[in-house]
Amino acid sequence: MREQSRERIIQAALKLFAHKGFYSTSIADIAKEAGVAKGLIYNYFESKEALMEGVIMHIFEVGANILGEMQKLETAFGQFEFLINLSFDYIRKNFDLTKIMTQVLLQIDDFPNLRETLMGRYTALMPAWIYLFEQLNYPDPRGEALMLGAMLDGIGINYLSLRNDDLLSEHEAIIRRRYLDPHHP
Repeated sequence: MREQSRERIIQAALKLFAHKGFYSTSIADIAKEAGVAKGLIYNYFESKEALMEGVIMHIFEVGANILGEMQKLETAFGQFEFLINLSFDYIRKNFDLTKIMTQVLLQIDDFPNLRETLMGRYTALMPAWIYLFEQLNYPDPRGEALMLGAMLDGIGINYLSLRNDDLLSEHEAIIRRRYLDPHHP
């Protein structure tokens, strides 16, 4: 029961932060959306900022579970294809999550406790990406991993701004040609 209440609060906060923004959303709004008393939120989170941190940590937990699935695949190419599929599926199907992560990254100074956490998660993911590029015999695995990450971040921001599915599909086709087509240089 306790975990269900916490999950409802996080899901309500995620929805409202994404649609109204962090600063325009009150704890009362979140309580109403979650169907809980305002005071209950403070049993789980000491402040709205702590609730945002809880939302981000929830997103990381989901991501860690998905990466665990990727690592079960036997080949580097299969893992890499999974990663690209996942990236575009995530942008398409998790608009609210993508929007919140982008908002937090663009306003990171407003969430000082998250800066270290985000940097730690980013730093922890990089070796896995570099390893995949090494296994696929790219001449500059680190550079390629950094470039792909930046491209995916940019594509996500572009989609948040324009909400153009055709353009997202075009970006996906370019990334697929570049990284999954064996005939691409």
